[in-house]
Amino acid sequence: MNIYIETNFLLNFGLHQEGFESVAQIIDAAKTLKLNLLLPAIASVEAISAMQRKHEKRSRVIQGVKEQLAQGERSPDPQRLTSLRTTAGVLSDLNREEATAVQEAIALVLACAEVLPLTANGMAQALEAQRELIVQPVDSVIFASIVEHLNQNPDPDISCFLSSDERLANKVSVPLTARNCKCFSNFDDGWQFVQRSLP
Repeated sequence: MNIYIETNFLLNFGLHQEGFESVAQIIDAAKTLKLNLLLPAIASVEAISAMQRKHEKRSRVIQGVKEQLAQGERSPDPQRLTSLRTTAGVLSDLNREEATAVQEAIALVLACAEVLPLTANGMAQALEAQRELIVQPVDSVIFASIVEHLNQNPDPDISCFLSSDERLANKVSVPLTARNCKCFSNFDDGWQFVQRSLP
């Protein structure tokens, strides 16, 4: 059984977000070779990039808090700023903890998944998908990587694409279903399907 995954699979697993338990079960099944986990290479890069953007935004908030603290130190009652100091510390800790968690999640998935490379043919398909399906550039590359792998492996075995991005899943559902690959926009629903399909 082939399971194609994307960026949110990595992020939700690392950050313990929606569908975390189902994602963990799928990873465990991949470790025991009950299924093939397939990850477009660009998804791991996008996961790291998404975290960097999130942390840069949070860092700007931290800098703003620090500036307010510096100004507040000159006030008659600087003790009132204790909660702001705590907030800045918590946000800084979150940046470090999330970065570590996502990096560990990526490493764990890469240890049990096959990485789908971006080829010249795949890039051409991605550009076409971007025009025809009206999807974002990274999403088009993920879709094209999956399609290329399906075309190279016309196996009647069960395949599915798992994403927590409902918009993406809906846009690629028809062309993937035509290639005998089911689409799920919810990791819990995807795991239920996998459970029913495993021997």
